[in-house]
Amino acid sequence: MKHTYIILAIVLFFGACTSNTIYKKPKDLIPKDQMVDLMVDMYMANVSV
Repeated sequence: MKHTYIILAIVLFFGACTSNTIYKKPKDLIPKDQMVDLMVDMYMANVSV
């Protein structure tokens, strides 16, 4: 009986981890190359402090 609860808990845990939700990109999303430039600038500003 104990094994049944453990197996049920594992099945429920992994079942809850899946997602079929498809997210839409926001209209004001920054392009990837611009985001890379922004992250580099932020890193350089942090290093220089």
